[in-house]
Amino acid sequence: MSQEQLSLTNIINYFAGLAANHKQINSFFYGPKWDVSVSETAIYPIMLVIPQTSKLRKDSIVLRHKIQILDQVSKDETNLNVLLSDNF
Repeated sequence: MSQEQLSLTNIINYFAGLAANHKQINSFFYGPKWDVSVSETAIYPIMLVIPQTSKLRKDSIVLRHKIQILDQVSKDETNLNVLLSDNF
């Protein structure tokens, strides 16, 4: 992808494609963390891409993102070590 083609939409689509093509990730969300609405019917693991503070340069804008993976821990926490292993 050349720099002339980069836009926020292209970046979101790139991350969405990564999530869609990953064998373990089942859902994708882009946006501020406080906008995430996870219901009981959500399909885990979920990939969150959270925009961070951008930097304005003379001829460009540097966009930064934080990527987080959410997964569901069982009530008895028997899957906790597996989830931690998968997400590090």
